[in-house]
Amino acid sequence: MTEAINTIIALKPSERTREATLRAFDKAGAYIRSVSAVCSLIKEISPHKEMRDAAQVALQELSNLMIDLISGNKPLYKVF
Repeated sequence: MTEAINTIIALKPSERTREATLRAFDKAGAYIRSVSAVCSLIKEISPHKEMRDAAQVALQELSNLMIDLISGNKPLYKVF
């Protein structure tokens, strides 16, 4: 995911087409969605409390990562 975000930021203005930018952003989003889905599923259906708790921690860490890499990323906002 970090690689996809960094790809967006690293694109030169002449290379920064809507298609290239959105493709890289979509790649990052797909990663976030897949990890989140697995963690959410484990959190909801695992019969083991330790697994549910670990999944909850992972979801929180993923949320923090999204804030750092996307929501709070000023260079990324400059691209858009």
